[in-house]
Amino acid sequence: MMKIDLDWMSKRTSRFLIALKKPYEIRRGNKGVNIRSDCPGCPRTQDCYDCHIYVIYDDRNRLKLNRQQKYRGLSHNILWDIKRGQKKPDTWHWIETEQDIDRFLRQFTGFW
Repeated sequence: MMKIDLDWMSKRTSRFLIALKKPYEIRRGNKGVNIRSDCPGCPRTQDCYDCHIYVIYDDRNRLKLNRQQKYRGLSHNILWDIKRGQKKPDTWHWIETEQDIDRFLRQFTGFW
């Protein structure tokens, strides 16, 4: 399961969300969006954290922590429902088409 935490919404990340293989789930987080999707697997390394999607789009601090925890045999790749007492994230939305993600982005950004 691919789980990504996008902290900053930009035109580049919105294009990524539109192009990402569907179906997937998305929700508003505290600062950005969280994504859950079935991952086809990386053919070269078999390690998700070396995948170009994680390297380019995932939160850098989360990626570093996930790598450290994975190699130490600890729990990793978790999207928290409550983080440091901040507000709870939104509910998960199921995305099946480009229209679904466009509708979600319009709610999230107000203009995209």
